[in-house]
Amino acid sequence: MKALSCLLKSLPAAMLAVSLPAFAQTTDTWNGSVDANWSTAGNWSPGVPSAGDNLIFDGSTQTSPNNDLTADTLFNNLNFAPTASPFTLGGNRILLQGTVQNDATNQLQTIGMNVVLTNAVVFNTVSNDLN
Repeated sequence: MKALSCLLKSLPAAMLAVSLPAFAQTTDTWNGSVDANWSTAGNWSPGVPSAGDNLIFDGSTQTSPNNDLTADTLFNNLNFAPTASPFTLGGNRILLQGTVQNDATNQLQTIGMNVVLTNAVVFNTVSNDLN
């Protein structure tokens, strides 16, 4: 009985230690050089985003990118670079846990896909141009 009691006391700590997945964060920058799909490696530097990554949208090519990755993939931050043209993001729903940042002055950025906020997400913009 004593062994069972010790096991039950240590079980919650052991469950907590393995319950949350750890993601390696990479920053993936959209260049849209191949097509409009997020799953195309050539559209991103260094490559297709993975869960937990930071996303940056930049440039003026393929400015209506389609998220064709698995629905409900969790990303950390979603940023629009200072040199980004106006973007309209569409496609599959994402989960977002970090910041949405628009650093492109006077460029309206539209997030047209569904986004589930998993934490208190901060929205920042340099000129009130996030839709």
